[in-house]
Amino acid sequence: EDVEMMEIPVDAIPESAVRQTEDAVGKITLTELYPGEVILEQRLVDPDIVAGNGRTAVVINDDQVLMAFPAGDMMSNLGVLKPGDHVDLLLTYDLPADTITGEGPPGPVAGPVEGETETTAFTLMQNVELTQIIRGEEGGATAYLLAVSPQDALLLKYIKDIGPTRDLVLRAPGVEVDFETDPVDLDYLINYLIAAGAEETP
Repeated sequence: EDVEMMEIPVDAIPESAVRQTEDAVGKITLTELYPGEVILEQRLVDPDIVAGNGRTAVVINDDQVLMAFPAGDMMSNLGVLKPGDHVDLLLTYDLPADTITGEGPPGPVAGPVEGETETTAFTLMQNVELTQIIRGEEGGATAYLLAVSPQDALLLKYIKDIGPTRDLVLRAPGVEVDFETDPVDLDYLINYLIAAGAEETP
């Protein structure tokens, strides 16, 4: 509502003037604008997009920090993800067997042995927005810029440093609810297969 089209003499129109409302709305201003001023293309930039001249604008809130998180999972290799996408971060890691287990379908579950570890897949974070994607010389994703809380930044740093297997999964546009998931370990898998076999038995 702060942008409007005006008719002015042709010789008074700057060469780089924005000529359509949709070319200005949603962009970030690089300088202060004044009422009645003609908006120039070089004074606007798309948020979270790297322009051809290398200029970029990243939007973060006052209670967030910007963090680079390395790419390398399958979705990143396929080139499916783009800035603005919302993703969930899944991990697989060897955890102490008595720390976290998937409930899974009802069935036999082996009790943990002290000192044992169990390879477990679980959801670490949900609904994380990819603020920007950093690409290498060949165009592949090398890292993601994420606007997260300082505590989540520490969590992601820890995950990056200990090196578990990680994957990003893409959410449908506009879906921001938290999904309920159970961690998956060997017991969960066994119980799942037993339950699946029982359902197939006539």
